[in-house]
Amino acid sequence: MSGEVSMRRGVRAKRRMTPAEFEAVRPFLNISDDRIKAARAALVEGQTFQSIGDRFGWSKQSVDQAVRVVWKTLEKYRQSQRAVPGWKQIES
Repeated sequence: MSGEVSMRRGVRAKRRMTPAEFEAVRPFLNISDDRIKAARAALVEGQTFQSIGDRFGWSKQSVDQAVRVVWKTLEKYRQSQRAVPGWKQIES
């Protein structure tokens, strides 16, 4: 389910990333180390926004904002990895 977002009973399922995906986008993140740690806890480790917010003294909305920044960066990263139309992508 890596990177997948699905609907379940009208509620968005948790966004998830693999550790490798997270590390691939980490150099492109322009947010604080705490926000990076919080986003990783949610996206990779599957912790709840509430538990992460409690640990950092933030609201769930603040955690969600950090997660959204990382998720958007992942989407841009994935898009940049796609082959240009007419070209073939070489896998090593």
